[in-house]
Amino acid sequence: MRALPPPPRVPFELPAGRFDPARDVRSGSFAGHLPAIDWSPAARAAGRGAVWRLAHEKRWIYVAIRQGHLLFAAAVVRTGYAATALVWVWDEREKGFLDERVAMAPASSASVEDAGPGRRSARFEAGGLRIAIGPEEVVVDAARGAARGPGQRADGAVDAAPLHLRVRLTPRAAPPIAALGTIPDGLANATQKDLATATGELLVAGAARELSGAAAAFDYTNGMLARHTRWRWALALGQAASGASVALNLVEGFMGEAECALWVDDEIVPVGEGVFELDAQNPLRPWSVRTACGAIDLRFEPGALHAQHRDLVLVRSRFLQPAGRFRGTIRARGADLGELDLLGVVEDQDVVW
Repeated sequence: MRALPPPPRVPFELPAGRFDPARDVRSGSFAGHLPAIDWSPAARAAGRGAVWRLAHEKRWIYVAIRQGHLLFAAAVVRTGYAATALVWVWDEREKGFLDERVAMAPASSASVEDAGPGRRSARFEAGGLRIAIGPEEVVVDAARGAARGPGQRADGAVDAAPLHLRVRLTPRAAPPIAALGTIPDGLANATQKDLATATGELLVAGAARELSGAAAAFDYTNGMLARHTRWRWALALGQAASGASVALNLVEGFMGEAECALWVDDEIVPVGEGVFELDAQNPLRPWSVRTACGAIDLRFEPGALHAQHRDLVLVRSRFLQPAGRFRGTIRARGADLGELDLLGVVEDQDVVW
């Protein structure tokens, strides 16, 4: 099992000569909050011009909130030339999305800001969809019928209703998992996954729902990435048979093992890289989600599929993100956690951006 030291005070060093990512990025896997991240000085020192930086800079914040049988997700993705946002609400009992929104807009419609630990935020406003994700609050507002997702019904009934979320956040004592590393055909990347509890209100499909002490997880990623990027990802929130809270973040590819971790209550446990198996032609069939170290062996049962496929010549993507339930075995510190109550998402992303 790898050690998780605290993150470095700075993500990279600027040498007197040309910047070398392999030498100058403080690569590693860490427990704790990353310092403020801005790769632009490193890219300039590596001789990468303004057009290259515009094409390769990617930042995003993704938030997932779970209360009982409900799972909510929202994301803001800001590249150098465009912005994308998504929001969906999945109800396990209803066996589908209660609401699903997707919007793409000019880069000026969004921002992902990094002012250091506890001060990272994202905003998006376009197409009748407004998202504000901050360290203390998440607010989402979608007008009636605006920015409808690809899976929405066309009859304008329940799924055309307004969507509103406002929650206050309380950080968990559990440390985040953080990773810094170099990116082949890019430059470098930083990512941090945090846990929190959320309390507030959700209005979806015409019904108001109170959220109280809901489990929340955040993915902050900031990098100068390769034009062609691919990964598979899993995020889960819930409990073990003992009543202990459980969360996990697994990745195959991209940053790999460095950002893979399990949380049991407020203890963070590093685990091996994720190993995913799926039917790409039918992603609503069960997925196998394991770790290379053998600590996690799960079957993911999709309940609904969020998918986006774009071919804009210079920008192409295949993005699958089912919401569903995890079943199986997790071992932490040599002990089986027993029966699991875990909801979450898996993802298969293949993008040229």
